[in-house]
This record gives sequence, structure tokens and C-alpha cells, in this order.
Amino acid sequence: MKFFYWFSLFLIPGLVEAQALTVTGIQVSATADSSAAAREKALDQAHDLAFERLIDQNFPEVPTALPSHDKIVDMVSNFSIDREKTTAKSYTASLTFQFDGTQVQDWVLQTNLSPEQASNIGVTNSGRGVDFKIKVSYDSLEEWQQIKKEVEGAFGVQKVTTLTLSPQSAVLEVKYAEDIQKLQRYFNDKGWILASQEEGWSLSRDKGRRS
Repeated sequence: MKFFYWFSLFLIPGLVEAQALTVTGIQVSATADSSAAAREKALDQAHDLAFERLIDQNFPEVPTALPSHDKIVDMVSNFSIDREKTTAKSYTASLTFQFDGTQVQDWVLQTNLSPEQASNIGVTNSGRGVDFKIKVSYDSLEEWQQIKKEVEGAFGVQKVTTLTLSPQSAVLEVKYAEDIQKLQRYFNDKGWILASQEEGWSLSRDKGRRS
């Protein structure tokens, strides 16, 4: 089961408050020469598994190479053991982890930085439908996750690739097999505006509507 609780990492531009990113249901099991050694081994595994799940399910565009174990440990603000079982040489547990949102955000943004600039935003034909790049504006990484899921879930969208990612904007490359007007109506129904501008396409929240 996927239980993630995301809080805004950017409440006001330039002002970042420490936020917790929670991952539950991390299952680990380990054996060693003693129960204490097995427990230590399992907890080390749990830290890495929790961070990997956090990234895989929220930032799948991040490369598979994760940070070092020590770096992951530094990003953990707290963890709790929900259930555990110990024998003379084994340890099994289910855990909940809380990661420091600011540190995770910094790592994600660093990892996703691309030399490609967002200035080349437009639409090109690719056989059936179009390929186009849009610059998405948002107020928080929580909102970014929401809009990314909505783009991926739109009818006719074949593929979505994140080209650049920053605290308040991202550039997506979208393979789309339908008419763009349909996509504009889709976003309008969800409270977003997909607009063609001089520099290309942009997607932003319709401030005049409640989501």
C-alpha cells in the first residue's frame, strides 16, 4: 500500500520551512550472529528501502542511482517501529520513516537539473499527434506532483518526460496523440490553464477558480 503524506515545501518564495515526508509499511528481515546484529542490519536496510520507495513513487524521473546510505540517514528526521519480531539470530520489523522535506527537495532538484534550457518550448509533429514541451508553474512540490499525475492521466497522453525541475517550475515533454484543444479543455476542467504564448506553451493554475 502506498501511504505518502506530502506537505508544501515552498509556502512563500524564498521561505522554506522544514516539512516531513512520511513513508509507512517498510518491511525488513535480516539474520546475523546475534539478534542485536540482525536488528542493526535490518534497520540499515530499512533506511535505504524507505528512501527508494519515496523517490520511486513520487519522482520516477530521478535516475536510479540513489545517494549513499550515510546521506540517506542524514535525511531521516525520525522513524518508528510499528511491529517487530526477534529471535536469537534474526530480526523482522515493519517501520515508518519521516524524511526531512528540505533535504529531500534539495537532492531531487540537484539530481534533476538538466543543461537543457526551457526556452525551446513548442509543438512539433511526430506522425500521429504531436510532441510538445510545456513550462509548468506551481507553488509547491506537492502541487507539482498533482499536476504531473494529471498530465500523465490525460486521455491521449502517451509519454511524459521531465526535462527540468526547479522549486516553482518544470519543463515537460509530452507525447500526445489527440488534438491539443482537447487537452486544453481537460486542464480547464481541472482548474489549470494550458496557453500558447510567444515563447511557447505554459501551464499554470487558474487563480480565478477554486481547485
